Amino acid sequence: MNAMIYHVTPNAKAKNTGKKWSRATTLRQALNHAVAGDEIWVAMGTYPTSTSNNPLATFTVPAGVKVYGGFRGKEKSLQQRPVDGRSTLSGELGEAHNHDDNAHTVMTLEAAGDLSSVVDGFNLIGGNSKNYQDGLSPKSAGGGMIVLSNGDYTTQHQIINCTFEDNKAHNGGAVLIRGGRPLFSNCKFVTNTADFNGGGVYNDGEGKLSNPVFEQCEFIDNASSTGAGLTNNSVNGETTPMLIGCQFIDNVSLINGAAIFNIRKDSGKGEPVIENCKFIGNESIIGDDIFDQGDGAHLNYLEETTGQQGGTLRPVAAKRR
Repeated sequence: MNAMIYHVTPNAKAKNTGKKWSRATTLRQALNHAVAGDEIWVAMGTYPTSTSNNPLATFTVPAGVKVYGGFRGKEKSLQQRPVDGRSTLSGELGEAHNHDDNAHTVMTLEAAGDLSSVVDGFNLIGGNSKNYQDGLSPKSAGGGMIVLSNGDYTTQHQIINCTFEDNKAHNGGAVLIRGGRPLFSNCKFVTNTADFNGGGVYNDGEGKLSNPVFEQCEFIDNASSTGAGLTNNSVNGETTPMLIGCQFIDNVSLINGAAIFNIRKDSGKGEPVIENCKFIGNESIIGDDIFDQGDGAHLNYLEETTGQQGGTLRPVAAKRR
């Protein structure tokens, strides 16, 4: 069976097939019908997670489906899409500018077998997993996106040219990563907040492998108790994230690791690799930029990484400002 391309516009009717722009369907319908190998082309505009103010609604991307945003609505090929085109996925529900009634998670990436998805060209805003009152369950994390992995944690989702802004959660204000090796390329994490860990991203490797790659990403003005930009949790698991050409700017943690916080306990392991990154204006009580906690903590700095250094880091070939 040939792969399908579904076309989506903000004011489309759900009954439409989505097979061409003139018969565009809703994003919800396209996601409900798409299977591995299919593509979904989303025109510029704003798409709320729910039209009935349901905070549990999320845009669920089936494993292996590719979702592209930022179309004008006339393109016949992916290459015709504007380079800087973006579509907005919004968790803003109910009363405007009131986060208390917003969607818990804007988008969720499913996983199955070796199938990986692509999400390219979106703004994800206004998710608030803090609304879910169930302690520290996954449902209280990842206001902007939850990235899932398969059973052996080899899933390699790709999140490209996306901005996560003004999302909230207990952990992972913008993104919760639950294993695998997802790629975040040219993404921005801006003004997201978490009550506990990872205002921008919470990389959860507890009891699993969770080794994301961040290329040319920016973490700006995020806030949390620890690891305002990125928190890596490798308790009884492994987190070996790679950060290449990233910037951490003006992130604030109430306790430690304003940019990055690494947790290793109970046989956990992992060596985050940081290459050609910049750390500017990040603030916390302990370890302004990066803080490692736990036995066997180790961090690899590669060439041209600059910034403040704190905590119990053991940098390798670091160039400090």
